[in-house]
Amino acid sequence: MVTLADKLELAAVKFDARILKRHQRNARVYHNPHALGLYRARIADVLADVARGASPREAIVAGFEGTLRQAMLRACGFPADWSESGTIAYSPVTKA
Repeated sequence: MVTLADKLELAAVKFDARILKRHQRNARVYHNPHALGLYRARIADVLADVARGASPREAIVAGFEGTLRQAMLRACGFPADWSESGTIAYSPVTKA
């Protein structure tokens, strides 16, 4: 059985690979070599929030922005959400 963690991890790896491939074709496209580690840290935050009772969709929307958010939502079977979260730091949906 594929878990939410598996879906998010696979989406992050695919997203990072896509950006890396674009960078290899065009040097003007920036690829952060540390991005995948940052994505994994944010996935851990999202999963902890879900474990505390947040809905997976709300936690993903709170945790990611832009095309990365869309990749995560799509991987989990949720509709797109282009709303602006307006913050870099993760703000959990549930309070600990």
